[in-house]
Amino acid sequence: MDGDDWTSPTEREKTATVGAVMERPMTVREYAITWMKRSTRLRPTTRDQYERHLRLRIIPGLGKVPLIELNRERVLTWWNSLRPFERADL
Repeated sequence: MDGDDWTSPTEREKTATVGAVMERPMTVREYAITWMKRSTRLRPTTRDQYERHLRLRIIPGLGKVPLIELNRERVLTWWNSLRPFERADL
């Protein structure tokens, strides 16, 4: 009870459950973008190359994958989906 406002424990629990926002896991795309922003010591040519690989291959194939679901099997499946010339470029 707070002042004249009283809420039953059951109602408080419902409100807390409904109001709670479950934090969703970070995706590969979000992680890559964050990492690139924080990587201040990359040479410009290296940064350009990383951004190109991310834009053309990594984000389209793995970008939506939550980091907690990224595993060897998923990476190998993605890798095998690339054409040989795309793999040689990575």
